[in-house]
Amino acid sequence: MVLLRQNVDADSISDLSVFSEKIPILSAQLSQGLPYYPTLVALRSVLEREFFLYPYDYCEHASRLVREVLELRYGVEEVIGNFLWEETLGLIKPHMWNYDSSHGLYIDLSIDQFYFRLPKVAVFPQRIRFLQEEKKQRYIPQSTKMLGIERIVDTFSKTKTR
Repeated sequence: MVLLRQNVDADSISDLSVFSEKIPILSAQLSQGLPYYPTLVALRSVLEREFFLYPYDYCEHASRLVREVLELRYGVEEVIGNFLWEETLGLIKPHMWNYDSSHGLYIDLSIDQFYFRLPKVAVFPQRIRFLQEEKKQRYIPQSTKMLGIERIVDTFSKTKTR
């Protein structure tokens, strides 16, 4: 469910487009040198092929897949929280992404569902203000099989990162 404030004006939408131009630059800078960045790009490509209308409402699939593939080698966790862009659209939406504690970075393969100019493979500092963390977790009850990503996890686990 998406919650919008009542007082949203046209100027706030243009602010989003201006701010979003800086996000890909920041993300590109932070992703340089990450040993698993090519894997993130490959995972995003697979998600786009496997799921109709990806990334819209597929953040749980993406965060689970990233955790399953990168957890053992890099300690990547899943994060449950909210996407907040209150300064611009007043948008508050439940969201899931990943956290790399060794680099202090958030990883998000579905953030562009909220605005098309956001990067498809996003890497942000943990302090970024539009991702509000509720909790991190390594094990989540919803299985990879129930999400339909079990085959993808198996493929990447055998060939890409471990």
